[in-house]
Amino acid sequence: MAIVLEESTKQDIKKWSHDLLVSSRCIDTFPTPADKLAAFIDLKVSPQDLSIVTPIYIDRDSSILKKLLGQLRGLLVREARIIYLDRSCNLERQRFTLLHEVGHNLPWQVAIASMHADDDFTLSPETKEQFEAEASYFASETMFQGDKFAEMVKDEPLTIQTAIKVSPFFGASIHATLRRLVEFSPIRCALLVMKDPTPTKATLRDLFHSQSFLSDIGSIEFGENLESVKYPFVESYVRRENTGYGKFLAPVNESSIELRYEYFFNGYNGFVLFYP
Repeated sequence: MAIVLEESTKQDIKKWSHDLLVSSRCIDTFPTPADKLAAFIDLKVSPQDLSIVTPIYIDRDSSILKKLLGQLRGLLVREARIIYLDRSCNLERQRFTLLHEVGHNLPWQVAIASMHADDDFTLSPETKEQFEAEASYFASETMFQGDKFAEMVKDEPLTIQTAIKVSPFFGASIHATLRRLVEFSPIRCALLVMKDPTPTKATLRDLFHSQSFLSDIGSIEFGENLESVKYPFVESYVRRENTGYGKFLAPVNESSIELRYEYFFNGYNGFVLFYP
């Protein structure tokens, strides 16, 4: 199970993010200038690709780096005050990773470790480590600047196209923007992200719900493998179709409920927005 942050922890992270944005004079500047934020707290962002510097640190913490070698996305070496990034990733991914590493400077994290290494797992919502979840929460809060995102989309329809429309303004990926749209929506909705399509199935990557969806309906109970014969949006994904709409029976609380869906394929993942 993914770490669920306490509300008090979220509020502490929100405050630190807001204070940092204000004091660094980055508030209301979009996309959030992650390099400037890092520099403000005396962190240097190396122009070198992470793959070049990784071997330097293998002997220093082999339990982490030998495990992650070849999968790293970001590396914070705290004693040297330097951050390395995987420069092969797109700019949106690099920006989020950089903000995540800045998030490892939350006041209660600073004294814990001299180095943090991050891969696709520790940067994802599936992370089981408290500090990684906190750093990712900080990255999202800072990228979308708290309530600024909600203000921008409050009069927009709850659709995938809304996320596609506003994501460039925040310098965020469609994935991150859709997650923000769903998790902070007052409307009952959920978001499924699919990966690894085969001719007959796909794999569940992420699943998010709005709080009102969880309260009124419950959690959709997908398994790890999603079969195309069972779900029409999976069939769209395995066929590499770009968009789609429809209805399906969603497994919820050992029963089922009919939901509408909107499907979108970005060339890599399949995204499905659900609502009653």
